[in-house]
This record gives sequence, structure tokens and C-alpha cells, in this order.
Amino acid sequence: NTAMGWEGYHMHLFQKGKTIYTTEESDDDFLFDPVKTVNSYSLSLGEILTRKGSHIKYEYDFGDSWMHRITLESQQAYKKDETQGIFLIDGANACPPEDCGGIYGYQEMLEALKQPHSKAAKEYREWLGKNFNAHKFNAKKVERELRDFPIRIF
Repeated sequence: NTAMGWEGYHMHLFQKGKTIYTTEESDDDFLFDPVKTVNSYSLSLGEILTRKGSHIKYEYDFGDSWMHRITLESQQAYKKDETQGIFLIDGANACPPEDCGGIYGYQEMLEALKQPHSKAAKEYREWLGKNFNAHKFNAKKVERELRDFPIRIF
């Protein structure tokens, strides 16, 4: 969520095979039947993605339904005195803003912004700020936020 520029306040889940990892409390699995559900706070991605090429699905915001595929590209152990952290490798384009209506709402927003004097574009600019650029990724901002990200090493 940090890399995407999202606040993380929407419901979300991870899925690997028939197992759903979620923070949502439920006495039964009726939301995700017939799969197994696990509390996502009980383990780390490193415990789920154990070999190069393994992947997990991530869905953020069940209304907008942003679907991601997280793939383990490589892994290595930290050396004794090495700084442990999360580091940005690369990025491209601005993140779609939260609550924009999913992929179709985002596409509609981008089309409206192509006509800067339209009423819709003015409303979007008021919401997004005058400097919003769909083709610009703010790597420095993400790096700053990742520096303060709490890390759990198991």
C-alpha cells in the first residue's frame, strides 16, 4: 500500500491457492467458502513466498477491486551488520487514487483530465491537486515512507 500511495484503510486480502489471508474477523468462512482463511497478521509474506518465482494474489479495496500479483524475485539472508529494511527497486506512473471507482473509474478520470477546461477535469483537479500527473511516479516520496516502515524479521 505504501508503494502504491494508498492509506490502507480498505478491506483487503491475500490469496495463495485455496488459502485466503485476511485481517477480517469472521466466525465462519461464509465470505470465502470453500477456502481456508488465515489471519494475515499471524505471518509474513516471507513465510508464504518461500522460493523464487512463487507468487500470491493481493486484492485491495473490495469496492474498487485492485488486483495485484506479488512474485518473489529473489531472497537472501541479511549479513550480521547489514541494515535491514524495505527498499524501492523501481516504479512507474502515479498510483490510481483511492476511491476513484476501480480501473474503469480511473480510466474515466484520465479521459476527463485530457480536457483540462471541462467541468469533470476541474473537479478531479480539485480532488487530486493541480500537480497530479498520471505518468509520474514519486520515487522519493515512497522511499521516504518506506524508511519509516515498521519491519518484523522472523
